[in-house]
Amino acid sequence: MGYAHEQYSDFILAASTAVYGTPTPVLSSMSSVASEAIYGTPVPVYQSLLDAASSSFAVATGKAAELLDSTSSGVESVRDNLQSQYDAAISAASSSLSEASYAASTAVYGVPSGSFESYSSVASQNWADLVSKASEQVYGTPKPFYEDYASQAG
Repeated sequence: MGYAHEQYSDFILAASTAVYGTPTPVLSSMSSVASEAIYGTPVPVYQSLLDAASSSFAVATGKAAELLDSTSSGVESVRDNLQSQYDAAISAASSSLSEASYAASTAVYGVPSGSFESYSSVASQNWADLVSKASEQVYGTPKPFYEDYASQAG
């Protein structure tokens, strides 16, 4: 029973240590209580490392947010500048197209008249056509001028 009992005791000790930790002597336990009373509960090493990492992360994200804000306002400024340049270019192109269209129209059709002049011109042309038709009805179709000269010469 000696060897099996020793293995069983070692197993129980290892399991107990894993679950409950290493038992502390009474003197160490009392000094630990006194230390906690004076300094507070000790923070595990991983907790202080976690706190330091969390603090560094907060600082880094804050700096990144500031950089993003400053970059965003810079990008908006550039976008606004480009938009105004684009609008100016479109306006200039539209104006040039309008001027070119007017010049082409004037070259083909002549200088446009005002609306009153246009209406009076149409009315005058209609009156001339009416008089010409009435004259043809009364006097007949006029001969071309060169026929008179041809008949006199021959």
